[in-house]
Amino acid sequence: MKKRFLFSLSLLSAICLTTCTRKVSLEWSAEEFETFILPPGGVEIAPGLFYDRQEITVRDWWEYLHWIRDVYGTKSAEFKAALPLTSVWGVPYRCLERLEKEYFTSGPYANFPIVGVSRAQAVAYAKWRADRILELILRHFEAIPFHPDPGPRNHFTIERYLSGKYRRCAPHPALARYIHYRLPSEEDWKKAKAYNEEVLRRYQKECQLDCEEPVNAGQNPCTQERVIRLPVASAGSGILPDSLKYIRHLSGNVAEWSATPGVTLGGSWFHKPADVAQYVLFRADKPNAWTGFRLVAEYREVGY
Repeated sequence: MKKRFLFSLSLLSAICLTTCTRKVSLEWSAEEFETFILPPGGVEIAPGLFYDRQEITVRDWWEYLHWIRDVYGTKSAEFKAALPLTSVWGVPYRCLERLEKEYFTSGPYANFPIVGVSRAQAVAYAKWRADRILELILRHFEAIPFHPDPGPRNHFTIERYLSGKYRRCAPHPALARYIHYRLPSEEDWKKAKAYNEEVLRRYQKECQLDCEEPVNAGQNPCTQERVIRLPVASAGSGILPDSLKYIRHLSGNVAEWSATPGVTLGGSWFHKPADVAQYVLFRADKPNAWTGFRLVAEYREVGY
């Protein structure tokens, strides 16, 4: 059997994925669903709206590619379409060309933001992430059986399940909603910013001066064609305690693809600090070394 690489979910890490029957009832109200099934890795910035606390990382993308490889194969159009463009590192600064081979393939960069992916690739990832989460939830409650080797035509998707086409499993009558992922809008970003400001306000009594995380913008990583610093910071890095559930790097680490085509949010290490401080929206039309993404999650009603 092929080795499986499953999407890392803190909420569901203890789930035992064994062959099951549909003997356990999923009798949850909408309120209970929202209480117990929370989007992993997100914080609630508005009622029913969750924002990823950090950027999608290189490790996250590895897991995504491993799943596609196991389902479709490495020679498939699906696998090739999901590969990041590693050559982006040599574009802004020649001294960063070594990252074309190292950033996406080396363990030391596993927790750094994925870059070199297009907006369309980010949208595809959002769909895949939603599929995997609902699949794991339904397996946990034994609403669907576990199949170790899904293929291109029979792997779980939300659409197949809700239409009754997933392995002849009728949708569970108690499933009223599921977690839906999408790219954030400018309004979502501003809500996340306001959330962070409230976190800092509550933390002021314990915090020293300048407790807000620094903006990693305006980085010049080269001197005489030699790398003097890595311009992008690890996705989970920051000076604030993790217990605060602060949203990391909203500004100035990597810009992030938005719900609007051609527009990114927050600015990046490549942009001028004054621009990052003043503007929310930036332009990007193709993959580059300073644009990544994160997602927002919300509950979607079955039948929507």
